[in-house]
Amino acid sequence: MTSNQRRILWGGTAALGIALLIISIYLGLEKASMLAGIAGAFFGLLGATFGIYQLRNAQNNPTGGPRQVQRSGNDSINLQSGNDLTIGDDNKFGNSS
Repeated sequence: MTSNQRRILWGGTAALGIALLIISIYLGLEKASMLAGIAGAFFGLLGATFGIYQLRNAQNNPTGGPRQVQRSGNDSINLQSGNDLTIGDDNKFGNSS
């Protein structure tokens, strides 16, 4: 996650929290609690439905699970094929001296 994405995530979370506090103050705590109960039940059912779908979809997957794909760019080093990995006093990766 990049630092820009992290800032957007924290900013969005903070804005949502402030909006929920303002709604709670505007509606009053009792009405806000009832609304939160309804929203919690809705998202709970949505999560359970999604989980059941994922379980059923995993059983119908002929490959047995997700595949791992390794892609490399121009500036990347593939340490799995060719270069040495030394763990010890020097803690070096590859052929660096």
